[in-house]
Amino acid sequence: MLWVKKHTRENAYQHHSDESLIQLYQQTGKEIYVAELFQRYVDKVYVIARKYLKDREASKDLVMVVFEKVLKNLHKQRWNPLGIGYIPLLEMNVHITIDRQIVERKN
Repeated sequence: MLWVKKHTRENAYQHHSDESLIQLYQQTGKEIYVAELFQRYVDKVYVIARKYLKDREASKDLVMVVFEKVLKNLHKQRWNPLGIGYIPLLEMNVHITIDRQIVERKN
């Protein structure tokens, strides 16, 4: 559907919960777990970015920025299953990043 090629073969991690993938990443540092999260949420984050930016390439760039930011910060944050879920976290990061880009363009 989108610009990111989806894996068609069976993925060993696709049946893990988001929480489980995050915990595995935090324990091992292996990015394969974050890659699974990326595959799950890239379309949703792209749609949000596209809604605000109205530009295909800028939206793709923003998606990568958001996931890089999540990857950078995920290893040092504790996962709280009773706290904010992964999708709202990504949405919040998209909105914050978009707001910052808009401010930077105006200046």
